[in-house]
Amino acid sequence: MMRAKRRRSQHIVRGRNLPPKQTKLEKIKNSFLFFIVEMLVIFSAIAGLFFTAMQAYESKAINLATLREIREARSERAVIMYNTAVDPRTAPAARIKTLQFLVSAGETLFGIDLSCSKIGVMEENELGITECVGRPNLIGIDFSETTHGIQANLGVAKLIDVDFRRANLSGVRLSGAKLSGAQFTGADLRNADLRGADLSGANFTGARNTEYADFTGAWAWHDMPPVGLDVKITSCVFDSSGDNRLQSSNICRVLELKTVESK
Repeated sequence: MMRAKRRRSQHIVRGRNLPPKQTKLEKIKNSFLFFIVEMLVIFSAIAGLFFTAMQAYESKAINLATLREIREARSERAVIMYNTAVDPRTAPAARIKTLQFLVSAGETLFGIDLSCSKIGVMEENELGITECVGRPNLIGIDFSETTHGIQANLGVAKLIDVDFRRANLSGVRLSGAKLSGAQFTGADLRNADLRGADLSGANFTGARNTEYADFTGAWAWHDMPPVGLDVKITSCVFDSSGDNRLQSSNICRVLELKTVESK
């Protein structure tokens, strides 16, 4: 009787020391096959991230290349349109549209030559003097900052004898421009920058908002004052021995030559 109890007690003790039985799920998790599958999942995730990163890099590279091509194409187009604008064979309406498009596209017209000698009609008169008989026609052109959202830059441009009648030049930069003989009848000059511009013989009769334009340093030859401009500008005394009416730019202020005050 005592032996049976001892055996039963030993059996119970031994049973307590035995490890718990694994469930089917635990057996699967601890199996080598499950380890392989787990490694494959991790590898696939890493590969997916790498592939996504490579796609993003390639997409960025393609976008940069495309952007570069677009910029180059725009630059080439701008050159073509600029050449069209200064071509004397271009019709006035086409020239106006081309110039307005260039301004809207953010292209500068700094230093552009639209003078009569470039795109107008010049003829020699009976005195042997070459004069403009066919003005460059920019009638009604709209260079305004309000329309294009950007300031049109025609700084130091050659605009001699250009017809700007009824043009919208509000906010336009014309500083240092050669505007001798230009027509501004009916043009809007609100906030226009005409600092240092040559206004010799220019016609401002009927021009609008000239009181809001900046004429600081603007000048004209004493014997060729602008017409219809109620603004004081510098009047330069022309010296035929050394001056050139078409080439000199604010010469009396820059070189401190003899000046007289103009209205």
